[in-house]
Amino acid sequence: MKRRNTLASDIFFGVIDTTVTGVFGHSMGGGCSVLAGSFDTSITAVASLAAANTNPSSITAANSIKAPQLYLSGQRDSIASYWTQQLPHYNNSYPFKQIVNIKGGNHSYFHLIPGLDDLVDNPATITRAEQQRLTRRYDTTVIMSYKNFAVRSLLQGFFNESTQQMTRDTVTIIARHFQSPYSIAGISKSFVRTDGYGEYSFDMLLPNTKYYYQIAHRNSIETWSAAGGTTLSRKRPLLRFHSNHFKCVRQQFDSQGWTLLHLWRRC
Repeated sequence: MKRRNTLASDIFFGVIDTTVTGVFGHSMGGGCSVLAGSFDTSITAVASLAAANTNPSSITAANSIKAPQLYLSGQRDSIASYWTQQLPHYNNSYPFKQIVNIKGGNHSYFHLIPGLDDLVDNPATITRAEQQRLTRRYDTTVIMSYKNFAVRSLLQGFFNESTQQMTRDTVTIIARHFQSPYSIAGISKSFVRTDGYGEYSFDMLLPNTKYYYQIAHRNSIETWSAAGGTTLSRKRPLLRFHSNHFKCVRQQFDSQGWTLLHLWRRC
């Protein structure tokens, strides 16, 4: 698609955003999307519809993908079932992942036009249109670039100075409307890994809209983004969250123009 974006005669000429790349596919194509995500580090989101294991194994490849991964399946799928195909992919994936099993859905209803797999698949108990609607809803959520980002948080008491490693712990990000009364627009929680990074995603945020982003920890550590709100305009902006002069939190913002609005703590 990136190549076709450069061809003046192509229908996709000049309309592809080459700065962020997401891939998805159905059945063996779903497995191939996982393979693509493992081979190409520029891919920033991977989604699959009833992914089938490939050769080489997409289940094995899932473990090397650092981007968000979504595995969609149909409850009544008898071709690439939740238990034999989707769950093994999911279990072997990086921590930022999601698996959705559509109640009453099957394998063949993931494609709009009936095919040969309709003849051998278990019949669905929902309509093809309903399965398509749910598919678009979840795929759009994981692919939309402005909704996903990474935060690095190095919290004293969980950060080992000698090894420069974090003990895994939970950090929450709260998106708030940037005008009073600053009501909550979305909440996302993630385990931060030993390198300090956690991956976050919001389903309900609007593009090109300002929000306050509040980073919160169970020890009552809290910090907000810059006054006036911040608009997410790129995939996964990185916030480095540390310093040396707070007893309960190590903190410093150093990217994308984010600045400290306030910090409070209780030890």
